[in-house]
Amino acid sequence: RRDPVPVPGAEGGANPFFSPDGREVAFTLGTRLVRAPVTGGTPTTVCESGNARGTWLERNTVVYTDRHRLVECTMSGQSTTLLAGAAAETFTHVHALPGDRAVLFGIQRGATTELAAFDLGTSRQKLLGIKGSNPRYVATGHLVYVDLDRRVRAVPFDLSSLEFILSGAAPLG
Repeated sequence: RRDPVPVPGAEGGANPFFSPDGREVAFTLGTRLVRAPVTGGTPTTVCESGNARGTWLERNTVVYTDRHRLVECTMSGQSTTLLAGAAAETFTHVHALPGDRAVLFGIQRGATTELAAFDLGTSRQKLLGIKGSNPRYVATGHLVYVDLDRRVRAVPFDLSSLEFILSGAAPLG
C-alpha cells in the first residue's frame, strides 16, 4: 500500500496538472503558475497566471486559462502569448491533443458551455458545435465530454481536421 506524499513547497497550491512524462507537476500558488518535481524540490515560478487551470504540452509549454483568457507560456517563463480572450466568455477545462497541434477547451457564455479547439499552428479558434464541458481526447480516437444533462458522452474525433467523424454522440455506461 502506498500513502499519498505531499509535494514539498506545494502547500496552498491548486489546480494541478502533470508534465507529459509525469515527472513534474504544475499548479497555481497564489497568482503564480509554478512547477515542481513530484519527488520533491522547491517549486519554481513559471509566470504570473491568476487562478490558472492548464495543460502541459510536449514542447515544454503550458496552455492555461485564468477564466477570460487562453494563454500559452514557456515552462522556462521566458515567453507568454495571449491566444484568445473576451470579457463575455469564460474559458474552461483545457486539454492538450496528441502532437501539440491543438488544445480542447470549453467556452462558457452565460449558462451554456460549448466545446472548442484552438489550433496552435494557425492560431485559430474553432467551435465544435457541441454544448458540454470537460473535453478529453482518448487514445481510441474519441472526444469524451460531459453533456448539458451531465451524461458522459464519446464521439469519434479526427485530429487532423479537429472535427467529429460522425454526427451524434453516444452516452457511456
